[in-house]
Amino acid sequence: WTISADQATISEDQSLVRLSGHVIAVSDAGFEGQVTEIRAPQLDIEPTIYRASTDSRVQIRIGPRSLTATGMLALLQENQLQLRSNVSGKFVP
Repeated sequence: WTISADQATISEDQSLVRLSGHVIAVSDAGFEGQVTEIRAPQLDIEPTIYRASTDSRVQIRIGPRSLTATGMLALLQENQLQLRSNVSGKFVP
């Protein structure tokens, strides 16, 4: 994953990285081997447990497919993604 944001804050014990402002995370080998992009105004990353989360509105693109939701929890080691509410998507065959 390559991540960019306007600001980043790392907790004193380095267990939490809080990204804010135009957060964009991109993986060339994301879900199903397709380019995966996550956009949100704020994203918390817990690197030691491979977790990323936000309570904000999130936009996700996986190849030609797109999803939007409010709130997200990504369990990166388990390759699981939970979208919390107001989920909508577009899937093109």
